[in-house]
Amino acid sequence: MSARLALSTLAGLALLASSCGLGIDLAAVLAVADLQTGYYNNGVKDGSHHLVPTASFQLRNQGDRDLSSVQLVVQFWQDGAADEMDSRQVTGISTDPLAPGASTDRFLVRSLTGYTLEDPDVSTLFAHSQFKDVSVRVYARRSGGLVKIAEHPVERRILAQVREPGRP
Repeated sequence: MSARLALSTLAGLALLASSCGLGIDLAAVLAVADLQTGYYNNGVKDGSHHLVPTASFQLRNQGDRDLSSVQLVVQFWQDGAADEMDSRQVTGISTDPLAPGASTDRFLVRSLTGYTLEDPDVSTLFAHSQFKDVSVRVYARRSGGLVKIAEHPVERRILAQVREPGRP
């Protein structure tokens, strides 16, 4: 009887571990797909254009089982800096599972920190003496530490200034 109870307990723990996703290597099964980057013109503030690094991407499940409850940390790093320029936390995959081979909807992540430029021609940003390139790093977490799943330089291009529904 106690052997049967132990076997039942082990089977229950194995089922719990597989349903919670323990042992999933996020770096191996989660990919950043269709990454697009640039600098968004966040409008004029105090007489200067505010340009912020921006990343837009999807997540793709490259594994062989459903993924759920994945949090993302998206960091922006200025080249040569010791600390990040900004970081944003995003719900990557909610409790609704992402099936193997499937992709999420598109994420749009903008830094709150960026560059200010008085020149109305914002394309001069990249020639400015104080401009430094920025990289975006995407980290994922389920339960435990962060795992880097992507790093990419932010492309030197000005993104169209488009107002999004629900955003000022």
